[in-house]
Amino acid sequence: PIGIRNMNKTQLYFKKLPISFWIIVAIPTFISIIYFGLIASDRYVSVSTFVVRSPQKTASVSGLSAFLQNVGFSRSQDDTYVVHQYMTSRDAVTQLDSDIGLKQKYRDEAIDPFSKFNTLGLDNSNESLYEYYQGKVKIDLDTASSISTLSVRAYSAEDAVEINTKLLDMGENLVNQLNKRGRQDMIATSEAEVQKAQDKVKELSEKLTQFRAKNQIFDVEKQSALQLQLISKLQDQLIMVKTQLAQVRAVTPKNPQIITLQERERSINQDIARETQKMLGGNQSINQKSIEYEQIALEKEVATKQLAATLASLEQNRNEAERKQLYLERISKPQKPDVAVEPKRLKNIISTLLLSLIIWGIFSLLVAGVKEHKG
Repeated sequence: PIGIRNMNKTQLYFKKLPISFWIIVAIPTFISIIYFGLIASDRYVSVSTFVVRSPQKTASVSGLSAFLQNVGFSRSQDDTYVVHQYMTSRDAVTQLDSDIGLKQKYRDEAIDPFSKFNTLGLDNSNESLYEYYQGKVKIDLDTASSISTLSVRAYSAEDAVEINTKLLDMGENLVNQLNKRGRQDMIATSEAEVQKAQDKVKELSEKLTQFRAKNQIFDVEKQSALQLQLISKLQDQLIMVKTQLAQVRAVTPKNPQIITLQERERSINQDIARETQKMLGGNQSINQKSIEYEQIALEKEVATKQLAATLASLEQNRNEAERKQLYLERISKPQKPDVAVEPKRLKNIISTLLLSLIIWGIFSLLVAGVKEHKG
């Protein structure tokens, strides 16, 4: 029969195939069929997208960045790389293992032995987990829009979503820490300057208070004006006494009242001299005290202005720190995958077959070349 003859021809064809074909092509393809068809565990991929942005505006942007700029935000690509680096760092692996048990998620009994973490139980170190983790988490950045795509591979849909969500939370915490540290660094110096200026104003205020208490002076200008008014009144009285004395002498030269008026004149002259001495003469005069008073008052005025300037600078730096804050904005949240998209079983089997055929073809050409050379 025709069927038997065709079967015999097929058997004869396979018998003619060299052993190299079976070793290089047939066996690897068969192993690939067994592994991807029967053994390999399903892998679920949870995907989320986010952008790290800042309220600062940029000069020229396009696409989503233009939209963000219109609402008062701009992309912050340098800080995006910081978040990426952290999400794929050893610190992130340690945090994930501590919070959600990362090792146990990738050591589940349902996972095939070729995909499971630490299958043989020989290396359960964090370094080994970190190397394994590198193949399960991937972050891609669209440089045009600064949108980051976070992909997490796990062997259950729940685990993939949980790890992805946790990584986004950790990224937000990192951004918040960067904001806090940036604010502290920016305003720390200004706060120190404000404190220094406040201490200076307080010191000079106490010094001025002590000076007033010691010298019985509250306001040099006002007290000098009062002193001048007193001297002026004494001088007016002196003029009146001199006038009376002149009149009495003219009318009654031997009038006993002359002695009284002369005594009164001498007393007023002494008062004028004493008050003038208080104003102008000696170290204890108002004139001398005013020099020290005005110096302290001037220093206090300058210190007060410096305090106002440092307070304004502090407020400006606080506003600048708020303006420079970063935000991790989730564009699409991690979704629970409803089907395993990996491994791509048929694609991997065909890829194994094609690669094996290419290798076998190259090997066959080399063998033929060697035989021809010997012949």
